[in-house]
Amino acid sequence: VSTQSTWDWRRLVTTCVNVDAMSGNTNRHLTAEEIENNINGLSVTERKLKEQFDSYDVNGNGYLERSEIKKLYLAAENFGLAETDDEVERTLSSVLSDDKVTFDEFCCLMLKIAKR
Repeated sequence: VSTQSTWDWRRLVTTCVNVDAMSGNTNRHLTAEEIENNINGLSVTERKLKEQFDSYDVNGNGYLERSEIKKLYLAAENFGLAETDDEVERTLSSVLSDDKVTFDEFCCLMLKIAKR
């Protein structure tokens, strides 16, 4: 994922609506604006994820430390289902290749948090 927006959320939403319409699903889908301004406050668009990543990357070196990401992960809402340290480490290890967290890895982890 580059710093340029490569995700076209409006096209994604339209595609999801078209696929669901063909399959007979008539549930209302979120608009691109609703995705951008989601109710739980999680960053889900590339622009918002990049802003969040940059706010944590205070020294501007292009990566975050694993220990800081672990704190961020633990601080995220878990809806009363606290994970054990082993579960957290498994989740982090499934996304992170080493102790330096890149923007792409950060995005993958934020997606895992959003899916909880």
